[in-house]
Amino acid sequence: MEIEKGEVITLTDNKEYVCLSVIVTEDNKRFLYLVTTTEPVSFCFAEETIENDAIKLRKVGGKDEKHKLFDLLKSQMQINSNRGEQHV
Repeated sequence: MEIEKGEVITLTDNKEYVCLSVIVTEDNKRFLYLVTTTEPVSFCFAEETIENDAIKLRKVGGKDEKHKLFDLLKSQMQINSNRGEQHV
């Protein structure tokens, strides 16, 4: 049970988000790149963990952590682009 790319979820801020990408780090942490489904559009990263068979999300707030995740996202998109896959 994990959130997948394209899945729509509602966070505790009562906003609906779509998962644009899933990033798995070298230490197997899962991060989601999320965008709101309504205007004004906003983006965020959230760390996904599973506790007692329930999905827990923590919005990423630190500037350094966001930069690291953007770099990983860009690398992932470049790898997928080289494979001929199309991504948003």
